[in-house]
Amino acid sequence: MQVLLGVCRLGVLSVLLSDTLVSGFTTGAAVHVLTSQVKNLLGVKVPRHSGPLKLVYVSFGYENSF
Repeated sequence: MQVLLGVCRLGVLSVLLSDTLVSGFTTGAAVHVLTSQVKNLLGVKVPRHSGPLKLVYVSFGYENSF
């Protein structure tokens, strides 16, 4: 996000992004990537879900596949 702001010459706005906000965004992205790759890492079959609670449904799907 900071790179995009720099390209648009809005780098001054990046000062307004708190460390907590950037840290939370990075942690959320890491959790998302981890949960999407667990099926490949462990070799389990989990049915696909969609919607706002997808992460919860997928997490319970992993529990039931062991």
